[in-house]
Amino acid sequence: MLHNKNRSEYELHVMIAGGVTFLLGALAITGWITGINLLTSMGSLYIPMSVATAISATGFGLILLSVSVREKHGLIRWLVLLALVVLSLYGLLKFLELFVKTNLTFDYILFRNNLVNVDLETWTRINRMSPYTGFLFFLSGISILLSLTGIKRAGVTNLAGGLGVIVAFAGLTTTLGYIEGHPFLYNTGVTPLSLPTSIVMISLGAGLVFLAGERSIFLKYVSGKSSSAKLLRGIIPLLLVAVLLDNILEVTLSKFFIVNIPLLLSLLSMFLIAVSVFVAVRITRLIFRNAEIAETNFQQALEALKESEKKYRLIIENQGEGIGLVDTEERFVYVNPAAEKIFGVNPGGLVNRNLMEFLRPEYFTQVLQETQKRSQSENSSYEIEIHTGDKQHRMLLVTASPQFDEDGKFIGTFGIFRDISARKLAEAKLEVFNVELKELNATKDKFFSIIAHDLRNPFNLLFGYSNILTEEIEHNHFGEALELSRRIHSVSKSTYSLLENLLTWSQLQTRNISFSKEPFILGEILSPELKLMTAMAEGKNIKLVSKIGNTIEMNADKDMISTVIRNLVSNAIKFTKPGGMVTLSSETADNEIIFSVSDTGTGMSKEEVSQLFIVSKTVSKPGTAKEKGTGLGLILCKEFVTLHGGNITVVSEPGQGSRFSFTIPA
Repeated sequence: MLHNKNRSEYELHVMIAGGVTFLLGALAITGWITGINLLTSMGSLYIPMSVATAISATGFGLILLSVSVREKHGLIRWLVLLALVVLSLYGLLKFLELFVKTNLTFDYILFRNNLVNVDLETWTRINRMSPYTGFLFFLSGISILLSLTGIKRAGVTNLAGGLGVIVAFAGLTTTLGYIEGHPFLYNTGVTPLSLPTSIVMISLGAGLVFLAGERSIFLKYVSGKSSSAKLLRGIIPLLLVAVLLDNILEVTLSKFFIVNIPLLLSLLSMFLIAVSVFVAVRITRLIFRNAEIAETNFQQALEALKESEKKYRLIIENQGEGIGLVDTEERFVYVNPAAEKIFGVNPGGLVNRNLMEFLRPEYFTQVLQETQKRSQSENSSYEIEIHTGDKQHRMLLVTASPQFDEDGKFIGTFGIFRDISARKLAEAKLEVFNVELKELNATKDKFFSIIAHDLRNPFNLLFGYSNILTEEIEHNHFGEALELSRRIHSVSKSTYSLLENLLTWSQLQTRNISFSKEPFILGEILSPELKLMTAMAEGKNIKLVSKIGNTIEMNADKDMISTVIRNLVSNAIKFTKPGGMVTLSSETADNEIIFSVSDTGTGMSKEEVSQLFIVSKTVSKPGTAKEKGTGLGLILCKEFVTLHGGNITVVSEPGQGSRFSFTIPA
């Protein structure tokens, strides 16, 4: 199996070498079968290729053809390996016969004619494999086995290619010997390589070098598309052909023509130099013309790339949104001017700084979690708050995308930073407007509800009572008339109080109420109110206790404070059972005057307390004597206290009474 970048190119070379090797072996076998000596020796004066050599050459040719096939059946693969081992071992044993002087192979049975130490006339009868041929076949087998292992280490590929070079060099040497008329190892006691065998070794050795692949040093500098590789691929074959032509022409001309040898060699050298220079120039022009075209294309591509980069940089540099690249440690490696402006740093002052330097501490964990998501190929979008280099606070919307290198390793984040501080401020204002709008709608609904029900019902009672009163007076029923007149007075008074609260509340909503502070003694304005409230309490058999002295001085609106106290006391009496007690108290603490109204009434749950001062959720409950109300009084109390810069609180438990307190700055 081949292991290189140009696999198809080298496969073709290996297949050509394998085909030539197989063809030469097959021709020799055909020559032995048909008796055509030209096919076995390529000349009547030279020894033929032996049958064993022809069979081995055919086998190695088939092996080279088979290893070039990409997909091979398992059985075929094992047969190839078996044939390779058999042929290699046979060659090794044949080489060892040179030293042990013993027939280690079966060719003494298969090939009975084995002549040694004979003259040139009897060389044609020798049909045994040369020991050196066996050694070269053994080296070829080792080279193929190394290439088939698939090991990509330089030592292995260089060894496989080196063995191929040795085989090809041996074939070239013996071939040149035949060309010069002085065959290598002739007139010795060792069977030499035949001319067809020498050519087989050249082809087989070349195939082994290509089979080793471009990782070997023998093909390293002639592989690829570089100009030097192209030049070498053209020059090396040219030199080999020149050497062969030089030898062939020298032998041919000196044999058939009577010429001076030095003159012949000079003429041949000049001719070959001229041919070589001409071919080299053509090859060089072709190579460098392609190189010039490639260089021109490269420069054009480079200019286009620079222009494209310039455009993209211009877009990024003028982008209104902040753009930046951060590494895995959240450190900025690139930012555009908009990002520097958002983070409040000078130009060039953001690169190499860590994002965490600008974050509020509560966002550290969130950013680290988002980075962890991006390391797992997830995009993310989230909001963070930063404190900028120019001491400002900004809300940012971050849109982040993970970045990976060629090996798929997470190397950082591409982020877009949008300043959404103004949007967040607008959203907060909008939320306030929404709350105010809800309050206004609730106020409107409450207003119409009071007009439709709470204000209309008392007038119905007044109409009814006054009608009955008229009839009772006409019939001189003065006792019943007196009772009815008392009821009319009570209803009129409560209705007036309701109307007064309603008008005051509407003035608050339209900002038409007058608000003027003045100093006064709390006990002085409370005295007339206490008389009315005491009468109201006694009507329900409730004890009203005031612990407010005459020394507490306030700076507030008298009417508003009176309204607050009156509503709180009325509310306490309303929800206190007969026999209970309502207590008024005050104190001064931390530059505040604290006024409290406590009762022993029914009390409230936490849920009821939380809804007391919300217009949209206030629901009036009937008092302990079935008194009706609107819940509007407590709303007015909160509004008036807030106008003074104070606060109103409630402490209550079901069945344990309630304590209403409000504060006014002293």
